[in-house]
Amino acid sequence: MRLIKVMAVLLVLSLVFAGCSMIEVNEEKDRQTVVAKVGSQTVLKGDVVDAIENQLQIYMMYGYYPEDFATNPEYSEYYTEFVTGIVDAMVGNEVEKTIAREKGCYDFSAEDRAAIDDDISSTLNIYAEMYATDLAELPENALLSEEELNALAFENLDAYLLEKDFGITKEDVIKNAEDTKALEILYNITSSGIEVTEDEVKAAYDADVAAAKLGYEDGSADFESDVSNGTTIYYVPENVRQAQHILIKISDEDLQEIANLKSSEDTVAADLKYKEALKGIEDAANTAYDRAASGDDFALLIDELGEDPGMDSNEYYTVMNPSTKFVEEFVDGLFALENVGDISEPVATSYGYHIIKYYGDMESGPVAYDDLRDEIYDSMLSERKDAYYNEQFALWKEGIDIKTYYDRVLK
Repeated sequence: MRLIKVMAVLLVLSLVFAGCSMIEVNEEKDRQTVVAKVGSQTVLKGDVVDAIENQLQIYMMYGYYPEDFATNPEYSEYYTEFVTGIVDAMVGNEVEKTIAREKGCYDFSAEDRAAIDDDISSTLNIYAEMYATDLAELPENALLSEEELNALAFENLDAYLLEKDFGITKEDVIKNAEDTKALEILYNITSSGIEVTEDEVKAAYDADVAAAKLGYEDGSADFESDVSNGTTIYYVPENVRQAQHILIKISDEDLQEIANLKSSEDTVAADLKYKEALKGIEDAANTAYDRAASGDDFALLIDELGEDPGMDSNEYYTVMNPSTKFVEEFVDGLFALENVGDISEPVATSYGYHIIKYYGDMESGPVAYDDLRDEIYDSMLSERKDAYYNEQFALWKEGIDIKTYYDRVLK
């Protein structure tokens, strides 16, 4: 699409505007090329090209594809798969919308219509507010109120969307909201008869507990990582505690110098530098300990003095003994504490000094069924509904005349 626009500009310049209207007509005609037919519905090249460009921009932004992915012959096979995948997805969407129309999913109830209208308003207001912000900066709008600016933005929103190359119109937003709701209704009525029994949920729970226990015992799974990653926990191994800590950190400069000395294999100098760095933060660590030991609120001390950003996003750390995640000195310091609530004197590690609080225990053994039942049920039901819906979707495709012309967008 961008190449076409560049070529159009060059031709305009060379023809001194003589061919401008012809070029615009030809480009629009090319966008109307049919790339696929789904019954009586069509998938147009312009829509496919827009989808390709949007997806490529996202993938390139996150580094999944190189910038020359679409043009480098080295990637031609993968680019072909990428393009055909987008066409197939758009065909699939047309199949679903065709079935939704046949089943009356577009005959929205008053409740559904209200939800659709809310979604449309929310989406359009985002763009209108962006436009109103731009309008407010123009001198001729200096005397307009916020309400008047918003009204002006909404009235001329299509022109703004076109100017900013968002690739959508107000009508597109409306249609997308209606399609989304219709397909949601189609999914619900198609999968409404699917169920999961209590015996199936209990069997899945027992299997998950057994698998988790075995994984933690044979090392194929890591409990601390599962907790950190938010993985559902079915079984808790032995020797698991919860810990909070105040980290008085060795400076980044000292840590870098120590790392450089170690990389050059000057371990003696690295050790001396490490001891020097600890000495430099010793007073701060002792002060933090004294305040904690005297009863100052530990959570507030973490906020005030702590230098571990992980404590900002975690109420506590889950620590096993032995640990695959935490340094040995930290683990030993935590498990040396006798009672929940106990606080350690400063514990030295390669990071600095830690004042550790024994925050709590995790009882070993299976997590209670009642604590996991709803999550397991919802997951099983969702998977089963998805599988059934996909089976029905395959049958729908077989019953519709579908033709695809990939070459019309690949050339």
